[in-house]
Amino acid sequence: MPDLSEELRRELERAGDAPLRLVDPETRREYVLVPAEQWRAPLSEPPAEVDLAIPEGIRLSKAAIRRALPELLASRWTRDKYVCYHRDERVGVSRDHMALLRACLRRGYPVEEFFITRIKLGAASDEIEEIDRTFVEFDEEPE
Repeated sequence: MPDLSEELRRELERAGDAPLRLVDPETRREYVLVPAEQWRAPLSEPPAEVDLAIPEGIRLSKAAIRRALPELLASRWTRDKYVCYHRDERVGVSRDHMALLRACLRRGYPVEEFFITRIKLGAASDEIEEIDRTFVEFDEEPE
């Protein structure tokens, strides 16, 4: 690996934490020099480690839905509609999951803190939690 010249070292010091742009005078090709700890691998390379943990807000929301599910299933007014929870708080019940999503976004809830699902047997189950990290659970339309 080639060593840095004194001129290049001074330029890096002036740049601080910002990337340093370099131009090859012969080819006019541009390069960006960044400290190794700031460099991120190109998207074509798989990440070294993927965090598969379900965000705590989604876990809490799913748990609240599972606790409320018997009551939600018992009512003909809520059965087969969508329900949304932000952590332990019920945001609402609606025929339109997008209305619930908009309500959460208007309130400024981060997507990793709420969960939307159709009110049906098995909604927000632990099985889905193991593979699904998203905040909306979809299924086929009710008959």
